[in-house]
Amino acid sequence: MIRQWHAFVALVFLTVFITSCSLAPLTPRVDAASVGKGKVLIQNNFLPTTSVSVIYGVNEQFDIGLDLEQAILGTAWGRYSFINNPEGFSLAANGGVFIYTDVQKSNGFYTGLIASNQWSPRFRTTASLRYADLDYEFSPEDDGGYFDFDEGFGFDNPDDGSANIHADLTFSILIKSHIELALGAICQYLPRNEDPERSSEICAPTIGFTYYRL
Repeated sequence: MIRQWHAFVALVFLTVFITSCSLAPLTPRVDAASVGKGKVLIQNNFLPTTSVSVIYGVNEQFDIGLDLEQAILGTAWGRYSFINNPEGFSLAANGGVFIYTDVQKSNGFYTGLIASNQWSPRFRTTASLRYADLDYEFSPEDDGGYFDFDEGFGFDNPDDGSANIHADLTFSILIKSHIELALGAICQYLPRNEDPERSSEICAPTIGFTYYRL
């Protein structure tokens, strides 16, 4: 049991380390249904990166949100639920703009789709796919890496890191009244990367919470 716990802790720290610098936002969307007009939700994630999100329902089908990852990557986004069924299947389009400026610059926008199904009042599955276009610049001062944690983001050609495809799958469970646990995984892929010394993909687990009716 102790070995299993140590292995889990090691996995958590390794995941945080290799995803500590992402080229594009990693925060998953855990529902395709709108939160509802005038309602506010708070979400926070511990994996794959630490993040906090605030979501507001503009009307019964359109939400806006703000994400902050690792206290340095900010995203403003919107979600429109074409099929809005909080008690069953929902389908939404979402898009956002993000900014990250540190030892590297990774600013851009993304667009994608989200599908979810509420199987019962306590259980929901959600899948999403999005494409991001980035204005990416690498600094030689970078000492850590997301796609290659030995040598960092040091693409010789910035175009290698200028596009990102993100997919995620989450399983959401209502654990207390108005508090939901989300477990799942994300994967990101760099379709324009032609550098053989840099990996083009990564997958990592996700763990987060949603706080309803605030």
